[in-house]
Parts: sequence; C-alpha cells; structure tokens
Amino acid sequence: MRHTSLPTGGHASTGETQGAPSDHARTDATSQREVATPQRPRMNRNGVELPVPVRPPQRHFDDVAWSHAAAYMDRDTRAAFRLASKGAAANGAIAVRHIRITHASEVTTALSTFSKGGLDTFKAARCELTAADARLLRTSGASIRTLELNGNRLGDLGAAEVSAMTSAQSLLLRRNGVGPTGARHVASNATLNSVELGQNQIGDLGALFLRSSTSIHSLDVSENGIGSEGAKHLAANTKLRALNLSGNAVGAQGAAHLATNESLRWLNAGSNQLGDLGAQLLAASYSISTLFVQDNAISDLGAQHIARQERLRSLDLSYNQITANGARHLGRNTSLAELNLACNRVSADGARHFSASTTMTWLDLSMNDVDSEGARYLALNIAITALNLYGNARIADAGARHLAQSTTLRQLNLGSCSVGSDGARALAANTSIKCLDLRMNPIGQDGREALESVRERFDSLLL
Repeated sequence: MRHTSLPTGGHASTGETQGAPSDHARTDATSQREVATPQRPRMNRNGVELPVPVRPPQRHFDDVAWSHAAAYMDRDTRAAFRLASKGAAANGAIAVRHIRITHASEVTTALSTFSKGGLDTFKAARCELTAADARLLRTSGASIRTLELNGNRLGDLGAAEVSAMTSAQSLLLRRNGVGPTGARHVASNATLNSVELGQNQIGDLGALFLRSSTSIHSLDVSENGIGSEGAKHLAANTKLRALNLSGNAVGAQGAAHLATNESLRWLNAGSNQLGDLGAQLLAASYSISTLFVQDNAISDLGAQHIARQERLRSLDLSYNQITANGARHLGRNTSLAELNLACNRVSADGARHFSASTTMTWLDLSMNDVDSEGARYLALNIAITALNLYGNARIADAGARHLAQSTTLRQLNLGSCSVGSDGARALAANTSIKCLDLRMNPIGQDGREALESVRERFDSLLL
C-alpha cells in the first residue's frame, strides 16, 4: 500500500511524479539502420585510426523543458535553438513525444515547434495558465493524449476548452478553480478515460454531472466538498474502476452508496468521516480489492468488519484507532497482501497476530507501539518481504537481532528506533535484506563501520 494516488493505466498519468509511457521501445526498423558518413579518417594521439562515425538512430526526447534550456541563453541563442529544433523535428531527427513548459508564455512556442505528429504528454503544471491559454491549446490543432495542467487558473472556462480536445485520453486539472460547470464539460468528453480533478470545488452537483460519463474509468475528485449525495451520484457510474474521494465528507451514508457499485476495484475514501459504521458498510462491497480508509476514526470494531472481506488484496488503515484486538482480526484475513497500519496503537501483542500470515508480503507498522518482542514475532513470518517499523522507539538491539535472522525480508525500515551497534552488526550479517533504513538510531561508529563494509550488498542503505 505504497501509493494513495490513482493507479496508472494505459497512457494515463496519475500524479506529477508519474508520466506517460516512454517511447524508447518504439524505434522503427529504418531508424535502426546505421548509415556511414564519409569523411577524412580520424586518428587518436597515438596515430591509430578511429572507427568511422555512424548516424545515430532516431531519438525520442522524453522531456523538452523550455525554460530550463532558455534560462542561460540570450535572445538570439534561444531563437537559434528553436529554429534548429524545429528543423530537426521536420527532418525526422527528433521525435518529440513529451513536452514540459514552466511558464504560460512558452505555450505558443512549444506548440508551434513540436505539435507535428502528435504528443503523448503536454505538461504545464503551476504555470499560471488561464482559460485563454487553454483556448490556445485547443485551437492549435495539436493531437495530445495526456494533458497535465495541475495548479493553474483555468477555471470552468478553461476546463471547457481542454475538454473539447477529442484527442485527450488523460486530463489532470488539480487545483484549477474548477466548479460544477467545469465538471459537466469534462464529463461530456467521450475520449477521456483518466481524469484528475482533486482540490477543486465541484461539490455534489459536479459529481452528478460526472455520473453521466461513459468513458472515464479512473477519477480523482479528492478534496472537492463532496458529501453523501455526491457519493451516491458517483456510485451510480458503472464505468468507474478507480475512484479517489479522499478529503471529502461522504460519511457512513456515502460509504453505503459506494459499496453498491460493482465496477469499482480501487477506492480511496480516506479522511471522509466514515467511522466504524462506514467501515462496516464499505466491507459489504463485492468488487473492491484495493481500499484506502486512512484517517477515518476507525477502531477495532471497524477493522473487524473490514477483515471479513476476503476480496481485499491491499488495505490502508493508517491514522486510525486500531489496537492489538483489531490486528488480531486483520491477521486472520487470508487475502490481504499489503496492509498499512501506520500511526495506530498496535503493540507487541498486535504484531504477534501477523507472525503466521501466509499471504501478507508488505506490512507497515510505523509509528505504533511495537517493541523488540513484537519484532521477534514479525521475524517469524516467512511471507513478508517488506516491513516498515519506523518510529517504534522501543525496538532496540534485541529486536534488530531477531529481524536479522529472517531469510525472507528484502526491505526493512527501522528508522527512528533505538537500535545500537550490536543490532547494526547483526543486520550487517544478514544477506537477504537489500534495502535497509537505520537513520536516527544510536548505532555508533562500530555499527556504522560494520554496515559500510558490506554496503555493496545493498540496493539501498540509509544510515
């Protein structure tokens, strides 16, 4: 349960750290042929003739950042750069698929230079774009599959402009002042399959408009002032596969509506005032396999209801009120592969209930009350490969020694615990752990040297 943003699919981008698929693999046969360029033989300083250079294969520029390129150029140099790039693109030497700009003034130049042949991604996040800039995008004639326009000032008018671009399959409009009218325009686009409208103001009315979309499969409407009525509207859309409703106020009644949707596979209902009743109602879903219900005042009772759901593969219950009793129920679940219980009240006794799980491979118990005895129980598990125990200050050398005996752990986070030099040396002797975080521990010079001496064995070692 590592990500709370929408899952990627097709060419959709789900956040600013995730983009459209690279085209490096799509090099055609013609571009792979190397054509020799006749010229005078080249010699090295020892008089040995060097190989004749060849024409490189066609390159795909993953990212064209205009302002970064232009920041250190005077006006004439920038003009020459644009002209050379335009000519190269026209001659087929550069196949631009992804463009990123950092200021609204660069929209026209970027589109006029690189719009030929279509774009996979046009990224202009936090560029102060307005509805007028969105109109330039629409009228440019460019065929763009992913529009990443987060953090601008498009409003409803700008949302209407970009929604009219029928080439778009993915549209990212977080923090753009979009209201219900903008949501209506987005819903009218029949080619969009992934939409991010987080941190806008679409409300329940906007949710009503989005209910009618027949193409959107992945939708982010987090932090949009949506209540139980809006959840009811969205639950009626049977095309949705992934829905991010975090940071709204759908409550237990909204949870009941969402549980009736049989197409949803991925749901983030974090920070929605669900409580134990909302958790119980969501647990009635027969389709959801990935569920985020973090920060919802869910106690052991709610955890017990959710634990009965045997279709869940990934569950996030972080920032709730779960103790050892809730962990006991969750530990009995035979379908969960990933479980996030960060920032709860799980003790060593709670950790004990995960020692026998045969399906769980990823477990986050950071910022709980697990001690060295709890670490001993967790070390007995033979299925878990990734374990996060960050911030459990009562895990000391004894706990580290127990974990060091595991032969199945691959990733271990013991940051901000109380592991000393003895524990560090024990972990240095483990040959299965490839990613280890021991930051903010009193491991001393001896412990540090022991781990540094085997650093090459780790993919990641943080001390």
